[in-house]
Amino acid sequence: MPIEHRVADGECIYSIAQRYGLAPDTLWNHPANQDLKDARGDQAILEPGDVVTVPDRREKRESCGGGARHRFRRKGLPARLRVRMVLGGEPYADEPYTLDIDGRISAGRTDADGHVDVPIRPGARRGVVTLRGEKFTFDLGTLHPADTDAGASQRLENLGYLDEEDAEAGDEAAAIAEAVKRFQEEAGLDPTGQVDDTTRQRLVEAHGS
Repeated sequence: MPIEHRVADGECIYSIAQRYGLAPDTLWNHPANQDLKDARGDQAILEPGDVVTVPDRREKRESCGGGARHRFRRKGLPARLRVRMVLGGEPYADEPYTLDIDGRISAGRTDADGHVDVPIRPGARRGVVTLRGEKFTFDLGTLHPADTDAGASQRLENLGYLDEEDAEAGDEAAAIAEAVKRFQEEAGLDPTGQVDDTTRQRLVEAHGS
C-alpha cells in the first residue's frame, strides 16, 4: 500500500528513495507525485512539509540456470554535489581541491568554469571543499525551493550578495532588499529590491539550482 511521506528538513528525493529501497526516478516520475514535481522542478530541492507518495515495491524476477554461480549487482543510486567556486566574480578554474563528505575524503580538480561536480551518497548532510587553503562548508539537503523567501535568501547568500551575520545583526528585511537590488543591478534587471518571478529565475540560473 502506498505511503505518504512528509518531507523533513534535509531530505530530498534521493534520500527518501534510499530509505524505502527505490530508485529516485521511481518516486520523482510517479503519477501521484506529478504536482510536487511541477511545483519544485528539482528532485534535490524539496520543502519541509512537502508530501511524497512512496509506491509499493515491485518484485523483480530473473531467470538463471541451475548448478552454477550467478552474480547480481545492485545499481548504485548516487546523488551529486555540484557547486561553482568563484572569487571576485572569477571562477577557480582547474584548481586542485579536497572534498570531505561526512568524513569521507576525496580529491579532484575544478573544471574550466570552477565547478566541483561529484557523485555523493544519498542522505549526505555536510560537505567541506578545501581549495587554496580555504575551507568552504555546505549543508547538504537544506536548500529551499527558489519560489520561497528562504530559498531566495539562501541563493543570495551563496552567491555573495547577502551576509547572514549582517542580516541577523540589523534589519533583516532591509539587508535582503539591498542584496536583491545588488543582484538585480548586476543581472541587468530593474533594481526594485523585490523578488519577482524574473528575479527568481535569474537567481536559479546564477546559482545553478
